[in-house]
Amino acid sequence: MHEIIAEKNIDAPLEKIWALVENFSNLDWYSPATKVEKIASNNSDRSGEIRRIHMVDMAEPVDEVLDRIDSVGHSIYYHIPGTPMANYQVCVSLKQDANSGINAKWHATFTEVTMDGLTPEMMISMMEDTYGNMLKEIAKAVQ
Repeated sequence: MHEIIAEKNIDAPLEKIWALVENFSNLDWYSPATKVEKIASNNSDRSGEIRRIHMVDMAEPVDEVLDRIDSVGHSIYYHIPGTPMANYQVCVSLKQDANSGINAKWHATFTEVTMDGLTPEMMISMMEDTYGNMLKEIAKAVQ
C-alpha cells in the first residue's frame, strides 16, 4: 500500500473551511479546475455523486466519486477510478489544532501503479504537489 499525505494548518473557522470542503462538486476555489460537472446520485446521503473535473493542460476530465461525508468528523471520503493508481482512495479531514487553527489533511492510498513508465514515487510526488496546492487555495479562499 502506498500513501500520499498533504496537510496544512489554516487560520480560519472550522465551519468556514468545512462549508468549502463539504460542497464536493463545487471547486470554484481551485484555479486549475476550468469546469466541474456535478453528476448527482440517487442516494439521499449523496454517495455515488461524481464531480467531473476539467483541468488546464489535461485532455480528459477526471471523475472523482464521493463515497461518504462524515459531517460530525468533518471528513469526506472519495475514490478516483481510471487513474494510473489502482484502488485509489482519498480522505479529506479537518481537525481543530489546539495551537494553530484547523489542520486540513488530504490522505490518499493506492495499491500499485498500472501504467508503464510511472513509479509509485512519481505518482506520490505529483499528488502531494496537487493536494498541497489545493490546501493553499483553500486557505486563500477562506481568508
